[in-house]
Amino acid sequence: MAKILPVRSVGEYFRGFASEGGKHYRTESQEMDPVLAHVRYLDQKTNSAPKRGNPNDWRYQGSIPLTILTDWLRRRSLTMDVWARDEDNIKSKFMAYLRSEHPHFLAHKKKLIVPG
Repeated sequence: MAKILPVRSVGEYFRGFASEGGKHYRTESQEMDPVLAHVRYLDQKTNSAPKRGNPNDWRYQGSIPLTILTDWLRRRSLTMDVWARDEDNIKSKFMAYLRSEHPHFLAHKKKLIVPG
């Protein structure tokens, strides 16, 4: 395994660079524990707020770590451009994957809405 050289680090997200056998690779990793703690915290605080503290009845739906999205796109040979344009209803397909494989990143109440 090639040594990974750090390129960027923001919070729990890390990006690196590695070379092996004349090929170059970009690596990404993310600590998921802080994301899960964030989901639990906002789910509890926002979704259990009384009407007086939440007059518009806003609901927290969940958080999607960037590494899960990019990994899902990469495995299907898709790009962020395809995601942004929502070609072939790709966001709905991703949400079905997220609900089945990673439901712990979603809040426990109501339906998840993906901004378009």
